[in-house]
This record gives sequence, C-alpha cells and structure tokens, in this order.
Amino acid sequence: MGLLNHLFRSDKDVKKELKLDAEKRLLLWREHIENYPKRELLVKAFNPMNIDQTLKDNDKLLRILNELEYLVSSELVSIEDEEKVDSEILDDIKKLKTAEEIRALNGEFLRAKKKSEFLIQIFNEMHNFLVVELHIIRTVKNDSVNIKVLLNQLFRLVFFHESAVYHVFTGRIISSDKDIKSKIDSLTKAILLEEKIEEEISKVEDDFVVEVLKEMGDMYSKHEFRILAEDIFDSLVQLVEKNMKDGDDTGDNIESFEKFLNDGKSLKKIIKRKKKKYSEEQINVVAIAFIKSYNNGHFENLEEDYTTK
Repeated sequence: MGLLNHLFRSDKDVKKELKLDAEKRLLLWREHIENYPKRELLVKAFNPMNIDQTLKDNDKLLRILNELEYLVSSELVSIEDEEKVDSEILDDIKKLKTAEEIRALNGEFLRAKKKSEFLIQIFNEMHNFLVVELHIIRTVKNDSVNIKVLLNQLFRLVFFHESAVYHVFTGRIISSDKDIKSKIDSLTKAILLEEKIEEEISKVEDDFVVEVLKEMGDMYSKHEFRILAEDIFDSLVQLVEKNMKDGDDTGDNIESFEKFLNDGKSLKKIIKRKKKKYSEEQINVVAIAFIKSYNNGHFENLEEDYTTK
C-alpha cells in the first residue's frame, strides 16, 4: 500500500500499518511533484496527433509505459495485484472529476477561509487519477483490445487533469501570493504526515478584490472590470503567440500562457499599460483578482476560441 492509498483509502478497505517515517513521506512527495513534467512530456506520445505513429512501434510504446509507471513510486500509489478489464477502467474514468471541475475546486480552495478541507479533496482527486492511470498502463501492457481509447484517456488524465491539480502545489496557481503558497506548503505537510490540522480562519479578503473578482467572473457583464479582464486575456494570448516556437501545440501554449500569468511581472505590466492611472496597490488587486478568476474558469469561452484557432 502506498502513502496516498493509505491516506485516502475507502472505509471498507482493510487498514494496514504504513511504515514510512516523516522524512520519507515528504521525500516521496517532492520527487513526485518534480517528476510530473517528465510524465507530462512522455504522454504527448499519446495525444491525437501522435498516437497512431506511437502505436506502430511496440518497443517504443512499452518503453514509454514503463517509464510512466516507474515515475509514480509504488511507495506513493500502488494498485498491487488488482486487475481491471477495459470496461471497468472506462467506468472509473467517468467517475473522476473533469479538469474544469478540478479548476473550480482550486477556486473554492483559494476563496475558502478554512482551506484544509478543499486541499484534502484535491489530494484525493490526485490519488484517484493516479490509480486509474496505473490501471490503464497495466491493462495496455497486457494487450488491451481498446489500446487507443485507453491511451488517449491516459494522455488526457496526465496532461489536463493532473496539470490542474499540480497548479496548487507548484505555485503556478497564484505564485504572486506568498501567504497562500506558505499556507499550501504547511497544509500539505500536515496532510502527508497525518498531523492534526488546527487551521486559523484567514482574514476576509479586501473588499475591492471581492468586487473586482465578482465582475470579472460574469462573462455576460459589460462592467469595466469584465472588459478589462477580457483585454488582459487577449494581451496574454498575444504575448504567447509572440513567443511561440515551431512545433508548439495547444498544451505548450496553455503552459506558456500560465507562465506569463504567474511570473509576477507580465500580468502587472499589461494592467499598468491599460490602466495608466492605477496605483501600484490597484494593479496588485486587479492582478490577484484576474488570476483567481482564471483559475475559477471564468474565461472558458475565451479559452475555447484561443485553443481552437
């Protein structure tokens, strides 16, 4: 049984003693987060553009599957000897939260005064994703009849679903807010070590942030903050397009967009350019509200237009 299996097992599962000390638990977690970019790169072989070519080379396919399996430590997540057929795995996938639902959960986490319950939910979803992914890998290696379907699902789970989860833990979700990052690190450690969480109620956010976020989030609003938000989004898209390289796909563009969003400089420069009379404090408030609005999925209509160009 892996650490996450132990932490998020169902009530009906038999409880087993987990012999992992605090240092080992935290090391497993750090390594897992560090390994994600490698897994994200590997699964690109299964995206719609590459999968047919990948399936022509069985040795390459097995090598990628073995690497993906290796990069998820069995001490963190294990499916042990459990076997599942294709139909069971596909049913399990339907029960998982979508990437959009994960991003909404991230938004709830950011807004919550008591954040621990939402972070635990995010952890639990990550555990669920990883279990399904390991079953897909095992089934495909055993000559599944639905190889292409399962590998496409594996790509989506790792590249989109997990990416949404790890935004919380890597700081990409709101890297400019050091207080939230520190809170996430502290709660993550407590969850992994099974410590009692005595969380203080965070102070209510500045009224201005709340008001800006409310107006930005309404895609049908003609309020100046929604118009500003759409202008900011378009400017970030232009920045991404200006820095595009040959061979970049939609996933690369989204990653680049979020890099500029969270680097602490690009977003504020755009706001300052559009609102020259804004004070530094007002710029910071709009930046925080825009990032939260993006993480809450308030610009999905704009994202669809961008990713389908």
